[in-house]
Amino acid sequence: MCGICGQILFEKSREIDPVKLRAMAKTLAHRGPDDLGIYVKKNVGLGHTRLAVIDIEGGKQPMRNHDGSHVLVFNGEIYNFKELRTELEGKGYKFRTESDTEVLLKLYADRGEDCVNDLAGMFAFAIYDLREDKIFLARDRFGQKPLYYAMAKNAFVFASELKALMKHDALEKKLSKQALQSYFAFRYTEDGDTIFEGVSKLEPATTLTYKAKKITTKKYWSIPTKGTMRLSSGETYERLDALLRKAVRARMVADVPLGAFLSGGVDSSLVVALMAEQSAEKINTFSIGFEDADYNELRHAKKVAKLFGTNHNEFTVRADAVKDLEKIVFYLDEPFADSSALPTYYLAAMTRRHVTVALNGDGGDEVFGGYERYYGMYTLPFYRSIVPRFLRAKVLKPFFDLLFREPRRWGPMRMLKWLNDMSLLQQEPYLAHMAMRGQHYLTDLLHDEHKFLTPPPSRLASLANRNAGLHTVKQYSVVDLESYLPDDLLVKIDRMTMASSLEARSPFLDHHLVEFVMGLRPELVYRTDFLKMKENPKRLLKQYAAKYLPTSILRRRKMGFGVPISRWFRTDLKDYLREVFEHSLLAQDGIFRKEAMLRILAHHLRRSADNSELLWAILVFELWYKNFMKSG
Repeated sequence: MCGICGQILFEKSREIDPVKLRAMAKTLAHRGPDDLGIYVKKNVGLGHTRLAVIDIEGGKQPMRNHDGSHVLVFNGEIYNFKELRTELEGKGYKFRTESDTEVLLKLYADRGEDCVNDLAGMFAFAIYDLREDKIFLARDRFGQKPLYYAMAKNAFVFASELKALMKHDALEKKLSKQALQSYFAFRYTEDGDTIFEGVSKLEPATTLTYKAKKITTKKYWSIPTKGTMRLSSGETYERLDALLRKAVRARMVADVPLGAFLSGGVDSSLVVALMAEQSAEKINTFSIGFEDADYNELRHAKKVAKLFGTNHNEFTVRADAVKDLEKIVFYLDEPFADSSALPTYYLAAMTRRHVTVALNGDGGDEVFGGYERYYGMYTLPFYRSIVPRFLRAKVLKPFFDLLFREPRRWGPMRMLKWLNDMSLLQQEPYLAHMAMRGQHYLTDLLHDEHKFLTPPPSRLASLANRNAGLHTVKQYSVVDLESYLPDDLLVKIDRMTMASSLEARSPFLDHHLVEFVMGLRPELVYRTDFLKMKENPKRLLKQYAAKYLPTSILRRRKMGFGVPISRWFRTDLKDYLREVFEHSLLAQDGIFRKEAMLRILAHHLRRSADNSELLWAILVFELWYKNFMKSG
């Protein structure tokens, strides 16, 4: 894994300052601590920091082809590089290294911009094509690897992370109101937007060509949604087995030690099972937990580790972990209020002490329909038709509001509360569910010049409408694959693992596997019996996993990766939070109202509302603002 950056000055008579380019690259040193290289040719400069994983000696970058006509900087892994190399050698191409980097460079020479169609992996790369005097950028299908870009006053600039991009002198740090709307609605900036005006993220499965001061983007892949494949149960399991094994095996290729994150849930446990089956050595596994039993999965992880005889390691996160939050916010790059970034940071740090590469179960819920909210959306029309509105509004809502004054994990009663709340909404229910709680406070929190619509116009609603003809569970799985996954989960795993120079790999995001599952008839993949909610999620995957995992793991209550911030803010962290708010830079600069910040905290402490999500978002934004707007 690596960090990449570059700049192309508009005036060809000007030359790149190698000192400034190197400083830009150094900002990405955590992504690649093993080497730093730059390439400069007049008005074009490329930078690269390397985490050596494959061909440690031969894979140095920037890499040039034999005649110097193409120069590549590459972040990621190409899992099918050996097959591609064999094919290219058959065409007469010669190779000097054993790296996937050189295969990518030769593939571009052979196929040009269409090379992305043949890549299986996670990647963000840039190729300077000297013959055509252009820069070609590309990002992987699901957005596992990041890539920012901007047109500055005097240059086109790109980088793996925002902090490196903003090293360029001509870029202005002006907050984007649209990005702020997204952040305070969904905890992250949506789509191709960033927190700064004029700076963009290259979207997943998209290429960008820069030439002669013009940018052209192109989508090269989209999630297939037809789902008409008719296979017998035996054929389905045979195909699924072959694809899963191949996906895991491909992600075990490394010239450095590797292991796996293990939560004890179905997805990570199945990855560990397939790794153990295909490895001659013991698998290294790593788990994170909390003192709060409602959030602690360590006992489940231990059970799986014992079953497969892994070298197991675990770490418990306590409230004092927030002392590292400012450092975590720095690595997150943009305001990002998913509190599970905190344990992910510690999990990655612990894992990196033992291995350089870790496999995980990311994508399993989105691909196989694992979130209970999907089944809630499926059941919602039936619930509305069966339970009269008067009963839902005047009897059930007050009852559920009283019952759930304290946050609780998902269960049958929690699902009924969710259904009842969603049934009373006028707006798109899924949009409302994904939105952060406490939106009504924003009117008082923000000064007039910074106010915006709440909730904001969102692509979640348009994505849901675009896929309205699909089976409901599949409809919202696709929505998450195109929004929540790349904008939240994959940002979290990339930034937090890269903070410790750890490479994370996700077998469930193998695009051949996703294409197969999405091509199946929905009834083969999902179960929609609301009365058997415990067995509902991930029907196909759980049936397949039954040959590896015990029933206690397959049917255990889904916990996710939540953090007990609601209790922390009322106990260990209440004084810390009050101190931060009292000396708020956002309040001093006229963006937030301090009295509103303290009022939101007071309501939470009195238990008149659970404002933990909004309090976390305010805290993270405060620390981000201090890091990125007030320091050099």
